Amino acid sequence: DSVSIENSPPEVIFATIDPSMLYTNDTASISFISNDADGDAVTTNIDWYVDDGNGAVLVSTSATLDGSTAFEKGDVIYAELTPNDGFDDGATVTTSSMTISNTPPEAPVVAIQPSAPIEGEDDMICAVTVDSNDADTADLSNISYTIEWYENGVLFTNTSTTTITGDTISASETTKDEVWECVVIPSDGTDTGTSASTSVIIQQDCDIDDDGFDAPSCGGPDCDDTDPTIGDCFDGSGTWADTTTTLESVVHHVAALDEDETNGELRILVYGGQSYYQLLDQLWEYNIDTDTWASLSYSGVSPEPVYKHAAAFTPSAQQWLIFGGQTYYALSEDLYVLDTNAGSETWYMTSVSSTSSPEARLGSTMVIDSNTDKAYVIGGQGYYTLLDDVWSIDLNNDLNLSTSGSTVSWTEETPGGTLPAVVGASGGFDPNFDSIYLFGGQTYYKLLDSTPCLDLQTMTWTDATLTGDSLPAMVWASVTWSDFIGGFLIHGGQSYYQLIEESYAVIPSASCTAEVITVTPSGDAPPAMLGASLVYDATSGMHYILGGQGYYTLYDSLISFQP
Repeated sequence: DSVSIENSPPEVIFATIDPSMLYTNDTASISFISNDADGDAVTTNIDWYVDDGNGAVLVSTSATLDGSTAFEKGDVIYAELTPNDGFDDGATVTTSSMTISNTPPEAPVVAIQPSAPIEGEDDMICAVTVDSNDADTADLSNISYTIEWYENGVLFTNTSTTTITGDTISASETTKDEVWECVVIPSDGTDTGTSASTSVIIQQDCDIDDDGFDAPSCGGPDCDDTDPTIGDCFDGSGTWADTTTTLESVVHHVAALDEDETNGELRILVYGGQSYYQLLDQLWEYNIDTDTWASLSYSGVSPEPVYKHAAAFTPSAQQWLIFGGQTYYALSEDLYVLDTNAGSETWYMTSVSSTSSPEARLGSTMVIDSNTDKAYVIGGQGYYTLLDDVWSIDLNNDLNLSTSGSTVSWTEETPGGTLPAVVGASGGFDPNFDSIYLFGGQTYYKLLDSTPCLDLQTMTWTDATLTGDSLPAMVWASVTWSDFIGGFLIHGGQSYYQLIEESYAVIPSASCTAEVITVTPSGDAPPAMLGASLVYDATSGMHYILGGQGYYTLYDSLISFQP
């Protein structure tokens, strides 16, 4: 007799849903063990069920279950597994059911408003600028926020409410240099989510009497910041002091004041110019704090030896822009940018990416509008003509610096009004009234005795309305903006028959309107000179003039002026 051996159906020995806790948008899978007594290969069919409170429904027969489409918070899921060995199905096994857990809300985006609060003046509001997201869409309307404030790291509870409970700190609670942090904790009613935080540093009230002029402690000219009838107190007095000598006698160079971010020390950077027997291409540093000079090393491609070049510095980006000038054999049309990060100073030579750009020139004026981060190049002398054009660079969008290749895109501006073609003018930017002033310069037939002013709001040239003392016709003077004075400080230059030894303050009161004050200082005033560089240290209110050319000599001095 024969015996027929029947097939033994397979079985699922173990099955569980992974991971052990599921949230909306998770993917569920099954860990299981199957067996067949006959050693047959086993395949397992998986049926996924989801119960949203209205009864379980078969939603998938895939190996995994995508929560983004199949389940959400509060749903109950389970799976049925049926093994098959190619001959028979085994017994169906049902996993334990699992309830989908609540997904906590994500961190919101928060901001303290205003971003630079003034001590005793500005209330601070901790604002949610972008609400928390929640994978459980039904909870989006339930999200609430808890706000915690910390003053210099210590929990602060004396708050008030503007929009969200506890979101406001009264101005009366703040003092300059304090660090305030707000922490915002989201909740969907079930769980708290990831918190978000931001902080601000309380700023000094530099204009207590709100007359538009800062106090001397902030580098401003208001000697009585409790009396709104007293604003600019600068009367032309101050003290010059012969501080030190430079590394070399030099004229028609450029200088900029920079802060070394590694140690907070202030330094004056100097580049190029003409000495007695040669043009220069050294990069020098004068450390104001240690009263020492050094010749800096750098990487990248630096400008050629050059003089009568134009330059402007942007502290926010620590970039020093240098344009044009006279080299040994030609005029330059190149723009170089120095990244002034201390210890890793790097020159970038830019190539032009725009369809047009300023022609080669010397004696142009370059200024930066610190309100918009826009650089302007104005006028100068080309090979065959004097120039009256205006070119600009949006430093945030038109300047791209890279060691593999840097580019600049120039825009030729077309302002209204008239600017005489001029070389050797000294220019500066008035941040209070958004205007560019040009002092002096050489036109075709005379020295410029008016003061062209470009109102950047209207993009129009006019002759500035000047009251008070008179400015002489001049060329190659030195100029800097001074917060302490509340205007421009000008020194030297050349008039028709002599060099100028006077200094002047030009203090704007409106756009292209200013008062001229002749400086009557004490101390060791700089001599009559042209082609020096003048920089301003806003931290101390000190002004520094470097180098220059006298009647019979080039100067190697660095002289300071304290109003």
